[in-house]
Amino acid sequence: MSLAAVVRSLKRPNGFAVFVPDGDGDPVRVHTQEVELGGTYGNTIAVEQGLKAGDRVVTYGATIIKDGEMVRVMR
Repeated sequence: MSLAAVVRSLKRPNGFAVFVPDGDGDPVRVHTQEVELGGTYGNTIAVEQGLKAGDRVVTYGATIIKDGEMVRVMR
């Protein structure tokens, strides 16, 4: 996953999270999902726990949105 998708967790001081959409609409509401991170590889980072293959995450603008906010999907 892109490092740009990772934000600090609001629930755990030393934790991390990503924003995931609540459905397939556009716009769509997003919520934070706690993740456990692994090693970095250039501009990407491994996710050890918290997501499964195929899960969509916000990769652009993750640092300027809030939990529960509506966002536009760009493909």
